[in-house]
Amino acid sequence: MDHFLNRTEELAQFDSLLKKNGLVVVFGRRRIGKTRLLTEWLNRVGGIYVQAIEGNGAAQLAQISQDIQETHSFGITPKTWNELFKLLDSFPGRLILAIDEFPYLVDADSSVPSIFQKWLDHRKKKDVLLILSGSSQKMMHDLFLNRSTPLYGRAILEIKLSEMGYPHFCKALGLKTSTIESFLWFSVTGGIPWYWTLMDPDRDLLWNLDRLYFGSSAILENEAKRLLSDEKIGGLVSLSVLEMVGRGASKPSEVASRLEIPQTQLSKTFGALTEAGFLEKEVPFGQSKGGIYAIRDSVLRFWFKVCSPHHSRWPQYSKEAKLQLIRTFASQIFESHCREFFRGSQRYWEGDLEFDAVVPATHEAPLRVVEAKFGLLTAKERASCLKELSGSWGRCKLASRHLNPQFEVFDFSDFLRGVER
Repeated sequence: MDHFLNRTEELAQFDSLLKKNGLVVVFGRRRIGKTRLLTEWLNRVGGIYVQAIEGNGAAQLAQISQDIQETHSFGITPKTWNELFKLLDSFPGRLILAIDEFPYLVDADSSVPSIFQKWLDHRKKKDVLLILSGSSQKMMHDLFLNRSTPLYGRAILEIKLSEMGYPHFCKALGLKTSTIESFLWFSVTGGIPWYWTLMDPDRDLLWNLDRLYFGSSAILENEAKRLLSDEKIGGLVSLSVLEMVGRGASKPSEVASRLEIPQTQLSKTFGALTEAGFLEKEVPFGQSKGGIYAIRDSVLRFWFKVCSPHHSRWPQYSKEAKLQLIRTFASQIFESHCREFFRGSQRYWEGDLEFDAVVPATHEAPLRVVEAKFGLLTAKERASCLKELSGSWGRCKLASRHLNPQFEVFDFSDFLRGVER
């Protein structure tokens, strides 16, 4: 996958800055495509891209200076950030500069945000567009969205990259969107473009799974640890929490019980994992308290729900058993995508009842109750699902408060109509 896909909205946001100056911040988890987006746009408009390295301040400054001088020679090597900024102030014409992995600079020198803030506020050169990007979502949030930090409120635009969709995945790998088999492929990586480049559409899905997850020296073998390291969430406790959530322990009390440690010792870990976007908390429709946790990140979800629990036995499974595991996992992913098509919808559960999506009533429409079915249903099967859904609703507590709801079944054909609009 060498061609650039999608990101039309983000590119348009960048294009709107062509006559503006100041600070732009780009957020997004590692592998989401920040670097590709930045370099694509900078190549179009003639900007400079540099990437910070992990190291001490002197090494970082030397690297950034070297990268800048590949397109604009200073004639001297700056020894401090202030010296570099003075040189940038002498840059002829408009300067568009993107510094990727900005948190690396802050890790090495905590005064860097203040130094950058001072330059942004008092720079002699006004026609500068500075783009700062980073993979650590927590650190980027703390640096730019925390009121107590020097760079808070300085950005004229903040762009947060989200995962790309199923049609773009299929286009990237040359797969047909219309087949459920293609969605099985999509489910194991989600909408993270870099992972797509690791897949070979000329081989079957199981071969690709061995290459990415299950084989010896699998490419993504240490990906969970890398992602946690980016967010400074290390240690066995964080991995163990994700392991337990992936294996079905959806409440902190259940996780604590399985790990045999006090629940109070896990509150910070749950908070950090949620803040970093690895976990998400979900409450039933119509409620504001309680709730359960699920793994939000696409690749971590597959790793801890499928790969880790089955890794040691995977070689002994039959081909059909392996594919059945993937189908079951993909059906869960499909269910979560179903809710994206119904604005404001939430899951609802009580006892042995569960409804995939409940959509609030509006002035124009009654409350809607939706059942997601990962497959292509016949008219008879759809009618049977609707009848079963109506019967289940009649047994839940919400039924007495929401009379005459509208029942719907959402299958793969409905999904395709939605994504192809």
